[in-house]
Amino acid sequence: ISLESDRALLVASIEDLFNGSLDRFNSEVRIALKSVALQSLAGQHAIIPYWAMLLQTMPLMPFMCSVLTSSAHLPLVCRVPQYVSGVTLVFCVVPMVSAAAMHLGRRFIARISAGAGVAAACIVIGVFLTVMVGVWSALVWVLPRKICLGDLRRVGLSDWHAVLVAGSLNGLACIAAVWAFRP
Repeated sequence: ISLESDRALLVASIEDLFNGSLDRFNSEVRIALKSVALQSLAGQHAIIPYWAMLLQTMPLMPFMCSVLTSSAHLPLVCRVPQYVSGVTLVFCVVPMVSAAAMHLGRRFIARISAGAGVAAACIVIGVFLTVMVGVWSALVWVLPRKICLGDLRRVGLSDWHAVLVAGSLNGLACIAAVWAFRP
């Protein structure tokens, strides 16, 4: 605000919006708006809490135990990435994908009128997230397994690189889950 006339115009507009009270505007900004802004920056980003997201992963737990026991014949350097990836899938990736689907669905559907557009948006979100989980799976399941089985020795990767690859990529998934679900 460079001119006093600009300031007077702004004050008059604010008073019109807040029933003639500049003090009401100040308290609204300092209390209500500030708490909403801080909550959006520091609060949980997911729509529902983490414990509720874990309920949907319960059927995955026996499945993952079965998958992980199928790798019992592999050397330890191959099993560790599989175990870390299995735990990360159940406790981080599936809840994150569900939260992302809810968030994206809420954002897109709010902008689309009812009808076929809503169904198409839901399908697009589902396909997008399925592709993302497929890419994640290839990076944390297939790539470390190929590394530890020696398929990538020609590019200079040793067996222990599988643990580094899986650990770093799964670590990113865990960080994302903490960001989305922290209280």
